[in-house]
Amino acid sequence: WRLVGASPATHRTAGPQRSPQPGTPPTGFQNVVSQAHTENVQVWPMVGSTSVGPFQNANAITQTVNQLVNAATANNYDGLTIDFEPSQFNGLTMAQTAQQYTALVAQLGPALHAVGKKLMVDTYAAFYPASP
Repeated sequence: WRLVGASPATHRTAGPQRSPQPGTPPTGFQNVVSQAHTENVQVWPMVGSTSVGPFQNANAITQTVNQLVNAATANNYDGLTIDFEPSQFNGLTMAQTAQQYTALVAQLGPALHAVGKKLMVDTYAAFYPASP
C-alpha cells in the first residue's frame, strides 16, 4: 500500500501498484489475503505515518477508527498494525501528540475487537532519547 507522509510528495508505495487512497489495497490484493488464509497465515496490514497523523481532535479520531474498522472488515484482515512516528507535530506539543495517539489506540482496540479483529501497536518508550 502506501506510507502516508506529511505531503503527497512523501507517499511511498509498498504494493504492486499505487493505491487510489490510503487504506485501499492494490488491485489483486484480495487474492493474497485469500491465499494467506488458505495456508492459515493471518493478514495484518500496517497503517502508519511520519506526520502527526489523522487524529488531531476527537472527531478525526472517531472518523479514523471507523475507516480502519471498515477497511479491516471489508478486506477480511485478521487485524491491523499501527505505527505512527511523528517527525513533526503540526502545532501540538509532544505531550498533546501522545494524548491524541493514546486516544486513537483506546478507541481502535475495542472497535476492532467488537468485530473479531485484533490490534498490534508498534511503539517505543519515548519519542526521542531526550524526551520525558
